[in-house]
Amino acid sequence: MLPVSTEIPEKINASVKLRVKVTNQNFTKDLNDTVSSAYKNFTQLFKSQMDKAYMGNDFPQYVGVIIRRLLQGSIVVEHEVVMEANFTSEFQELFKNLTEVIKAKFMHEIKRLPSNSDECKGVSRLCYDEKSVFVNETVKLGFDLQEQCTQKATKDFAQFYYVDDLDGKLACVTKCTKGTKSQMNCNQGSCQLQQSGPRCL
Repeated sequence: MLPVSTEIPEKINASVKLRVKVTNQNFTKDLNDTVSSAYKNFTQLFKSQMDKAYMGNDFPQYVGVIIRRLLQGSIVVEHEVVMEANFTSEFQELFKNLTEVIKAKFMHEIKRLPSNSDECKGVSRLCYDEKSVFVNETVKLGFDLQEQCTQKATKDFAQFYYVDDLDGKLACVTKCTKGTKSQMNCNQGSCQLQQSGPRCL
């Protein structure tokens, strides 16, 4: 049984959702308008500070920050940190580990300036409320390989396809696919995928 061919990207994007409260600026109505100069200036300043916080040799997968929403309460910023890595069989583990890197860098940036410092009195620097920080540790992937496998397989057999490492690359396979770690051992017989599942003949 040959693996189902699916177009697997060389790189995969993923994002982590975060939320933080900016303490030294107040929310104004024009921050609801994504084309207003107030919105553009604020988001540019926020992104610039986050770029400085995240960029570095220890986080080469960092791509940038996407601001999802600005809310009242001084200014609450809901945003995502986007990262990109090579599509290997270990990508999920990598992104899970990078979530910890994001948390550490984010908290370092938040704690860098106490809210009552002189720098926080100006508008050229954003300061944050440490207690307001929220990090969603669930990584959102930009590509769902399992879904791709299921869609490409014949309807009656789709449930038996899954993602596995095949010759160092990720592929859509079944337990009848030769060369996978989970290949069924049929001794001298052969494995065949039937509507009831993989069977040794």
